[in-house]
Amino acid sequence: MGRGDVADLKRFARDLIPGNDDGYIIISIAGTLTLLVWSLSEGLTNVFPHALDLPIVLVAGKYPKRAIPFALGTSAVYLALHALFIVPLFPSWYYAAARCFVFFLVAIAVSYYARRLDASRKEYFSLFDNLAESAYLSQFRQDGTPGRIFEANDTMCRRLGYTREELIGMDLSTIIVPEYRDMVREKLSTAIDRSYITLESAHIRKDGSRIPVEVKLHVYHAPGRGKVILSVALDLTERRRRDLALRVQRDVAFALNRAVSVDEVAWESCAGARKLAQVPASGFYLFDAGTGELEARYLEGVPAGFGADSLVISPDNPKIHDLLGGKALYCTFADLSSHGAATPSSLPFRGIAVLPVVASEGMIGVITLASMDEDEIIARIRPHIESIAAQAGVAIGRLKAEEARWRSVESLRALVDSMDEVQVLLGTDGTIIQVNAALARMHGTTKEALTGTSIFGLFADDPEVCGLRREKMRQVVSSGEAVAFSDEHRGKAFDHIFYPVRDEEGGVSAIGLLSHDVTAIREEQAARSEAEGLYRLVMEAIHFGLFDYDVRQKSFTFSPEWYQILGYEPYEMPESYETWVALLHPDDRTPVIQTLEHTIETGDVYYDEYRMQGKDGSWVWIRSNGWVIEWDADGTPLRMVGIHTDITQWKLSQDKERESALRLKKAQNISRIGYFEYDPANDSIDADDMTRRLFWEPGTRDLAGIADFLGIVHPDDRIRVGEGLSRILQNGASFDHSCRIRVPSGKMRWVHIIGETLRDDRGGVLRLIGTIQDIHEIHE
Repeated sequence: MGRGDVADLKRFARDLIPGNDDGYIIISIAGTLTLLVWSLSEGLTNVFPHALDLPIVLVAGKYPKRAIPFALGTSAVYLALHALFIVPLFPSWYYAAARCFVFFLVAIAVSYYARRLDASRKEYFSLFDNLAESAYLSQFRQDGTPGRIFEANDTMCRRLGYTREELIGMDLSTIIVPEYRDMVREKLSTAIDRSYITLESAHIRKDGSRIPVEVKLHVYHAPGRGKVILSVALDLTERRRRDLALRVQRDVAFALNRAVSVDEVAWESCAGARKLAQVPASGFYLFDAGTGELEARYLEGVPAGFGADSLVISPDNPKIHDLLGGKALYCTFADLSSHGAATPSSLPFRGIAVLPVVASEGMIGVITLASMDEDEIIARIRPHIESIAAQAGVAIGRLKAEEARWRSVESLRALVDSMDEVQVLLGTDGTIIQVNAALARMHGTTKEALTGTSIFGLFADDPEVCGLRREKMRQVVSSGEAVAFSDEHRGKAFDHIFYPVRDEEGGVSAIGLLSHDVTAIREEQAARSEAEGLYRLVMEAIHFGLFDYDVRQKSFTFSPEWYQILGYEPYEMPESYETWVALLHPDDRTPVIQTLEHTIETGDVYYDEYRMQGKDGSWVWIRSNGWVIEWDADGTPLRMVGIHTDITQWKLSQDKERESALRLKKAQNISRIGYFEYDPANDSIDADDMTRRLFWEPGTRDLAGIADFLGIVHPDDRIRVGEGLSRILQNGASFDHSCRIRVPSGKMRWVHIIGETLRDDRGGVLRLIGTIQDIHEIHE
């Protein structure tokens, strides 16, 4: 018999084997009935009845719910056959009934355990199918290679894109990526029963794509199947993406931390974001918050003109509002173009991401990503690309801070060089480490020439100065404290400060020198001292006192002369607002304080006259003048200075003058004499109250001129009076006339007019001054 005949025989034998459990049940029923009929027909009642247990067990195991009905049917068949073949029926009938009871017990017991087994099997497959990871069972061949898959859960089917029917029966090696197959075979060839193996591999999906997986293999012996492999595959796609994202973020963060320009930040951040999002196009734009314009600093995967001219972020687009608030924008290219925020490009862009680059002052730029495959950037990658945009903002903020710091250093260096004060950094031995331009100008050289030389070499011609400075430097090193001193060199005076410069351990590693030429200040101080002495002499001579009023503190500062005016010794009384108020006359106190407060409120010039009590108890008249000299940013006065003048004697003379004027006025009223002045240049007459009351018309302030005056003179006297006035105005003769004039009552009254002229250096008449007296009663 050849190999072909053996194979045919095996195929024939396999064809004879039933394809499912029902076939075994039918065969067992047929065989058992045949055996039972034969045994009963031969009278063998106690030999083969137990053979009927076999089909009952098979039916109860496969169909638990049908076990009792099947046992009932089997019992009926058995009893019928027993009655047919066994004569007499009794006493063997009792034995047959007992056998039927056994049938029922077997059916009940087997169906119970079958149901338990079925529930366990369902629970197992429920757990198996609901695993979050792919799980499958496959054969373990004798050569140590994986065989066919005979069970797979739903996750496995869903991830690979197959149905369960398609997977079951498939060789396991067909879903393993070729480059991993040899490694899987090698691992399995060394596996022993009940061993565990963990390895990384990759599965091939139905559409040909690959899924990276971590597979845990458990080799064990399954009854009826021999060695099998239980495999649980963990999908590593997300982990690989997460690892990639973290790796890219780490690399970008490292690169951005070392970036030295905005363009480098733009390139690194765009490259990292594009790699994470797996898109072909990206751009980096700086945002001008003042104009709203975007400046393209880096473009990749787009035409040169697209980023600069065609992509325009418009605040009119409602989708842009959140972007300006620092929130990333994810949309389609059509969403932007429909609102005018982006002009369509020749490239088929679909999904768009606009990521704000934010620094401390707000949004300073955006990173744009464009996809040609998806309508939106994948959601799971968004936090990572937003993190890169945030890192870019931090990097640009750092660059701006470094640039500002560099500018500050340069500005400080320029400021130090522009200063007239000498600033030098010295070693503890006097070697010049750094120096500003002031010292170089002083010695007629350059900073570079001075650097590295000894500071003492500049003063070699003056041993006294050189020794003093050595001593002060040693004092700074030993005490660790700054030292201030003064000296003179080459006819100039200097103020110096040596101060310690400490190292990280706190020791003095260098010495700073700040030196200021105070020659002009000293000369000015001497001149000011002399001027102040003269000022004191003048103030004492004119008897002025000074005051300084601090508005915020509401306090006064007084000069020595201020006290002396009131008879006090300088600073005998406290310098305070309360002292000033206490010395004011009670009648003057309230209005004087109100005048001061009004001046503070308005900022006007301060002027007031009031009485203050002297040390001897007398009242001294004071004229106070002051000016606000300092204001705050809001224009509120902060400080006022002024002078006090003793005007007591002037006040007394004014009182005497007023008393004399009053007496004169009373004499005029008694003698009915008035006073007038005539201005020839303007032809106007001015008169006192007495003249107006006696002679002028009511309501008339002044007469317009000579013509108006002659108009009230009696016609008989008019020519004579007019000629007299003409003579006095022409040759300066005196005027002395009596005449009649019309008074406000309409009557004519006799008056006596006397006048003389005031002339200039050339003899011209400036004024005619005279008196007019009512002599009507005397004349009559």
